[in-house]
Amino acid sequence: RFTLDIGQMYYGFGFNGSDYSSGNGMAQFVFSDIMGDHKIYLGTELSVNLKRSDYSFAYRYLPNIIDWTFLFFHDATEFSEGPLTDPQEIITLYENFRLSINASRPFSRFTRLELGLGYYQLGRTEETLELTNLGYQLNKSEWIGKEEFTSIDLKYIWDNTKWSYTYPIRGSRLYFKYQTSPLPEYETNSLSFDGRFYKPLFNGLSLLARNVSGASWGQDNQKFYLGSSPSFYTSGDNFDVTEYYQNQENFNEFYFSEHVMPIRGVPFMYKSGDNIMSFNLELRAPFLIYYFPAIKWIGQLNAIVFIDAGVTWNQNNKFPAISDKENWINREESNNPQGWVMSYGWGPRFIFLGLPFQINYAWQFNPITKWKSSKRYEITIGFDL
Repeated sequence: RFTLDIGQMYYGFGFNGSDYSSGNGMAQFVFSDIMGDHKIYLGTELSVNLKRSDYSFAYRYLPNIIDWTFLFFHDATEFSEGPLTDPQEIITLYENFRLSINASRPFSRFTRLELGLGYYQLGRTEETLELTNLGYQLNKSEWIGKEEFTSIDLKYIWDNTKWSYTYPIRGSRLYFKYQTSPLPEYETNSLSFDGRFYKPLFNGLSLLARNVSGASWGQDNQKFYLGSSPSFYTSGDNFDVTEYYQNQENFNEFYFSEHVMPIRGVPFMYKSGDNIMSFNLELRAPFLIYYFPAIKWIGQLNAIVFIDAGVTWNQNNKFPAISDKENWINREESNNPQGWVMSYGWGPRFIFLGLPFQINYAWQFNPITKWKSSKRYEITIGFDL
C-alpha cells in the first residue's frame, strides 16, 4: 500500500530576464510503501501543458543491496530577443527531455559506487505570436530540429559528514566521476572531482573548504560553466543566455554541460571552458540564537562569511597563471569566458515558511589590480554546500 509521505508546493520564475515562461507554481509529491522499499516521485507545474510545462517522474526500487532509480524529466523554456512589444513576435521554444537509469551499490556506511545511463534530447521549435485583444496568441509553430546525447557515468562517493541544522559541520564528502558517451558518433569524455571538508571550531562555529576540478576532452567535449547559483532576485545583471548563445550553432552546450556553483557576486554561467577549478572557503556561525533562544523554534538564523575563486581554460591552452593580470580581465570588458574570477562577502541563512533562504552580499575582487566591484546581493532558496 502506497501513502503520500511528502507534499510540497512552491512558486518560482525563469532564471533570466529573457525567459518568457513567466512565473509558474510547482507541486512535488513523494509516495512510499510502508517498508520504504518502493518510492514514487512526482513533480509538475500547477498549470499543466505537455509541451510547455516542467514535469518529472521517478521510481526507486530499494529492497536489495543495489538501489535502482528510474527517471523521466521534461522542462521547457521560451526565449525571445527582447520584451514582447511588436504586433508579431517570434520566440524559440526549447524542450529538454531526459531518461535515466541509476544503480547505487554501497560498500560501507560511508562509501558507495554509482553507475548511470542517460539519454538527453533537446528539441527546438520556432513559434510566431500575434497580438490580439486577448494578448499574444500562437499563430504558427515550426519544428526546427533536435540534438541528442547519450551518456554513461561511473561515480565513487565518500560521505561521513555530521550535520547541524541545515549544513554539515564535521567530516568530509567527495566524489570522483568519469562520464563518456557509449555511442561512436558522439566523442566526449569528462573527469570531475568535488571535495568538501568540514571542521568544527567552537560555540557552533565551523569551517568549510571545497574544491571542484574537472577536465573534458574529445571532439564533442562538453563545457564546464562557472558562476553564481540561479537566484529569483539579484541586484545586478544576471546572465543573459540570448546575448551569448542564441545566435550560435552550439546552443546545446547550454543544456549538455556541467554547471559548477557558486561564485557569488558574479552572474550565472559567468565563465566557461573545457577545464575548471573552483575553490570555496566559508566560516559559518549561529547568529541570533545566542540572544533569542526561542527563535530556533520558528527558524534559527545563521550567517556565513565566504571567499570564492575559480578558473576556466580550454584544452588547447595552458593553465592561466594566477599572477598574470591578463587572466583576471572581467568578461564584461573582453567577452572572454576563460580566466580567473574571485569574490568575497557574507550573508544570513534562515528558514522562512518552511523554505531555506540564503541572502548573499558579495563583491567581485581582482587581487592583482586591487579592483573591487560595487556590492551585489542575491536571494536564493536552497541549502549550503
